[in-house]
Amino acid sequence: MRRVLRRALFLALLTHAMLAGAAPLAVGDTLRLPRLEDQHGRAFDIAPATRTLLFAADKAASDLVMQVFDGIGAERLDAMQLRYVADISAMPALVTSMFALPALRKRAYPVGLARDATLTAELPREGGSVTVLRIEAGRITALAYAATPGALKRVLGLPE
Repeated sequence: MRRVLRRALFLALLTHAMLAGAAPLAVGDTLRLPRLEDQHGRAFDIAPATRTLLFAADKAASDLVMQVFDGIGAERLDAMQLRYVADISAMPALVTSMFALPALRKRAYPVGLARDATLTAELPREGGSVTVLRIEAGRITALAYAATPGALKRVLGLPE
């Protein structure tokens, strides 16, 4: 039993060290995200045509994206060549399966779900803000953060 606990502690410390040591991506860097799944369990990739990636690292940022997206149709989001990724790794599994996934499945747009924090460790983040990455040919050309619905709409070029 002690060996199992030591191994678990070692893995937890290793994961923490990896997350702490990962330098966030910046303008000019190539965006490489591992394959994720969406809220329906389908493969979720960042396609070459993607021009904008939104990343929510916490619940406040995720709520902000959903608030802004509620008034936008899936077709318009597709036309914007936009993809959205949410880090749900801190969410307890029971909450994820009983509440979050059923709510997300009602959304008309795909949400890439990072169930492991290491999958999005390189993505830049600010607490309570949505990270907005502009992408061209796989490279990050601009980086912004939005902490309010108005700010996110402005960054995305949507009417307020």
